[in-house]
Amino acid sequence: MSTEPSPSRSENRAERTARLEQEIKNAKEHALDVVSEANFLQLYADLCDAEKFPIPPDNFDLETLSAMEARVIKATAQARTISEFRELLRLIPGLSEEKVSDILEHENAHANVAQQLDTVEFKGYGAVFFKNGDEIVSVTPTTFIDREAGGDRVQFLLDNMAFLEAPDTYGHHMSDDDVVERDRLQDIYGQHTTSPSERQKAD
Repeated sequence: MSTEPSPSRSENRAERTARLEQEIKNAKEHALDVVSEANFLQLYADLCDAEKFPIPPDNFDLETLSAMEARVIKATAQARTISEFRELLRLIPGLSEEKVSDILEHENAHANVAQQLDTVEFKGYGAVFFKNGDEIVSVTPTTFIDREAGGDRVQFLLDNMAFLEAPDTYGHHMSDDDVVERDRLQDIYGQHTTSPSERQKAD
């Protein structure tokens, strides 16, 4: 998922804090509604999965996915570095210092692995805001990656699994969502590497 480009000049501490506060304000104003946008969120998740297929399914539409990513970005407060991400998280009401440290350890593991992989590009960190009506109901931390153009699609699938398993690799723990997504990608990989006759026997 692409993020906004970095400012061309360095910032002082006050300017950085003001920018991050504005990121949070904008994300809250464009938070994803878990009720009215439930179908959108499901389709977005499905298209994100479809992008990882070694051979994308017929119903995969990159233009639709790109447009949906732009909507999600509007609901996301973004940070370029781990230090910025720490400050951004501390600016979000309700997050204890212990929770902030836990999030940083988890997402930094994802980032460390992403920067070692051939087919993905690390793009930064974020906090996605969700609402129900006018009330913010949850904030989901995330690490942004993009697919490197022209990379091998099977390796991209394997690299995504390694990316999801990164917290375990670095001695933290995978989130429930990480586990569910990793298992889904393992199924996709299994379908790709199993012959039609083997799949028929399994059925």
